[in-house]
Amino acid sequence: MKRFERFKEMVFESYCMKSVLNAIKKERNRKDARGEVEQSLSTLTDAMLYALSTEDDEMIQAEKPYQIFCVHGGNIPIYDPKPSCALSHEPPDDFMP
Repeated sequence: MKRFERFKEMVFESYCMKSVLNAIKKERNRKDARGEVEQSLSTLTDAMLYALSTEDDEMIQAEKPYQIFCVHGGNIPIYDPKPSCALSHEPPDDFMP
């Protein structure tokens, strides 16, 4: 290997190492800044915790009663009672391939 090629290789390795170290430093600084802003849940009052809980559509949907139908080997929850009632009257072999 020629001297110039070895020099280019050393410069490239140095550049890569510096890039990795800068990325690590940037991530550590970001986590430190986030840690200064975040507050532990154990230090929050009950009123603050209640204010944090929002009514999420997915949470409401998960609390609704549902019926599960097995279609082609996959379980599908049906939350609406009308289709659920209609599907429950179908013979089970209609859902299989």
